[in-house]
Amino acid sequence: MTTDRPRLFVELCCGSAAVTLKLLGGRHAVPPISYMGSKTGYALTILGAMGLRSGIGADSVLLCDAGPWAHVWSVLADRERCGEVATILRGWADEEPRALWERLRAEHRGEWDGWTAERAAGWLTLGTWTFGRVADGTGFNRGTAYPTKKTENHHGGPPVTTRKLAHRLDAVAAWLCDGDWSHGNLPGEGGFNDNRTGSCDNRRPGNTGNIAQRLETSPRSNFSVYAGPAEDIDPPDDCEGVYVYMDPPYVGTTGYAATMPRDTVLATLQKWHDAGAVVCCSEAVGLADGLTGDWHEVDIAHARVGQKRTFSACQGEWITMNRPPQHKPATQQGFAFPPAPDPV
Repeated sequence: MTTDRPRLFVELCCGSAAVTLKLLGGRHAVPPISYMGSKTGYALTILGAMGLRSGIGADSVLLCDAGPWAHVWSVLADRERCGEVATILRGWADEEPRALWERLRAEHRGEWDGWTAERAAGWLTLGTWTFGRVADGTGFNRGTAYPTKKTENHHGGPPVTTRKLAHRLDAVAAWLCDGDWSHGNLPGEGGFNDNRTGSCDNRRPGNTGNIAQRLETSPRSNFSVYAGPAEDIDPPDDCEGVYVYMDPPYVGTTGYAATMPRDTVLATLQKWHDAGAVVCCSEAVGLADGLTGDWHEVDIAHARVGQKRTFSACQGEWITMNRPPQHKPATQQGFAFPPAPDPV
């Protein structure tokens, strides 16, 4: 696995940008909220297959999304604005959750134009509390985002308060703006230093003051966001050290595949391949048959960390790469009992 930082890491159709966060912040880095289709459980496997190590960082990062996540990241990628979002969330901590949800939902109906820190805070809060019992995603659910049959919440577990969400934003700011800080007490793995800052999922108490102090003095990363279709972005003339990961809407799942048809996905992958970048794409099936050149398919469905995906009936998880995978996830081998001895 390479020890060199990518000169440019591009995540197309990034959504909650789970793979980028693992690259920048280490193996404990996770998105601020759980989101449908997030690659949090597969991110380490994807990076390993691309020959990258969690926490290694990148000289430059480009996130692209045609939906609201691009606008959210345009706010969170700036440490000052990210801090404003966290402050706003803490200011909402004493409001009754259902009343807050109703107010935010009424304020943010329709287009999410004019992405201020308050608008981003509202969108994240709505996203955290909207998953669950109502099939169309419009119902209030104060559980977190991972579903369990017992609770029927889209993520079960304890409620995610705005205070907890604000703490997660502190961690995200550190991962995005100062990835080198993540190495901490996990030498060689680039993991987030829970003992010094607190983990993003609140499993340990953290000192957010340390995060804020570090953000004041750390150098700003070269981080950019494009709000628009992935196919609109052209590769740079020199793709040496450029890595591209793409997570398009899966064909035939959740009703949103029409936003990027399969032909468009294949053409976008081929464009970056022809330019010389290292390219990796997730889908429910392998895509090599529709591409020109030396492409490789890897089934990673068994390598998910955490709960299995439940948002659709599709359980396939493949990555298609234009390089041989540098690391393949191990498969569990079944054990066959020896035949019983003949009776005496």
